[in-house]
Amino acid sequence: MNSGSVRSHATLAFLFCTLVLLRISGASAQPTAPEAGNPIASSVRFTNGRNALGIPMEVMGGAVFVIATINDSVNVTLHLDTGFGGDGVLLLNPDIGTTLGLAYVQKVTLGGAGTQRPSEANVAVNATLSFPGVRFEGQPLIVATDTRLYDKVLWDGIVGRTIFGCVVELDFERSVINLYDRLPRSSDSLGTEFQLTYSQGVPVAECRAILTGGSPLTGKFVVDTGVPFPLLLFQYADPRITRPAQLLTVAGEGLNGYAEFPVGRIPALHLGPYTLPSPIAAFADSATMGPAVALEGMGMIGLGALERFHVVFDYPGNRLFLSPNCRFDIPFEFNMAGITVLLSRDRSIEVYFVDANSPAAQAGIKKGDKLMAVNAQNVQGVFFYRLFEKLFEAEGRELTLTLERDGRRFDSKLTLRRLI
Repeated sequence: MNSGSVRSHATLAFLFCTLVLLRISGASAQPTAPEAGNPIASSVRFTNGRNALGIPMEVMGGAVFVIATINDSVNVTLHLDTGFGGDGVLLLNPDIGTTLGLAYVQKVTLGGAGTQRPSEANVAVNATLSFPGVRFEGQPLIVATDTRLYDKVLWDGIVGRTIFGCVVELDFERSVINLYDRLPRSSDSLGTEFQLTYSQGVPVAECRAILTGGSPLTGKFVVDTGVPFPLLLFQYADPRITRPAQLLTVAGEGLNGYAEFPVGRIPALHLGPYTLPSPIAAFADSATMGPAVALEGMGMIGLGALERFHVVFDYPGNRLFLSPNCRFDIPFEFNMAGITVLLSRDRSIEVYFVDANSPAAQAGIKKGDKLMAVNAQNVQGVFFYRLFEKLFEAEGRELTLTLERDGRRFDSKLTLRRLI
């Protein structure tokens, strides 16, 4: 589970969802925004009372994960993503559909970040999704038709809008999620309130960023737990959004394939009365965002900012509440090796991307190298994946990486330095 430190986000290859647009016969299948005061969906069944408390979550690689059960028979690991504005679950592993014996009723096209071809999926209906203490009935299951995305992640699928039909409390200090049928206590005790609107079924709130050169940027920003960065700015949304001179490039996988993001620092991010100084910000053009350009706003507030708060999403009331947690004042750091890795399903760790101006590039490390050990300690498997970001955060640290390329092992020495 989570440690007390704030990690350098996006150093791992991730499935960068930002938004899952479901297109059926050319029309959007996103739900309409809820109206203020609406009760939670009738499909929600709490096992005991009006809440489900202490549902375990894990934050790893800049994403939130939960364990769920589908149709009371198959356990799955799901990425909790407010950027998924549709109901039900998007399953990346087609084999789960086979195991469940699903009968598909239609086919959809998935739209998200990336510059390659869109992915397709089959849809089944009337499934049950269960977490400790709560069941969501009558849910669609959207099952990917190929394994291209699934092969690059260790989890089974994505859930978003369905869970957020409840009032959702994300407690990052205790690594738990609490679900309620209404606000658990008075709104005054929950922190600062932000009004939510919705774009393509995804929550949007007002905030302000201070850009390089001191220009303030106030406007609507998507609130997306599926974004690992503290902030993602849409370069195409406003001419004032310019990139800082000092940048690092990271890469990931979106629903539309490979995507690269230049990453730098901006002077500040203001969320109501709270100021986050020198946060990490990624920048995206319209080609990289793909169909996700349908989202309104200047950019996205991501998990890198949200996990510094105690967070309550109240979709039924169109509200978001934030109150700082113990991580709020920790300075933002980022990967100082300039290397992005991917943990494959065989638990091997592969170099996915190397920034051209980084210590990793200067040490001769290349995309496709297998990372075997760091300072003579074996690093294969999930445990290292969880610790990876902390390992590369100490400026001046000297590391010897043991790698394998074309069946040959060799050592590369590098000295970490702050790249942005």
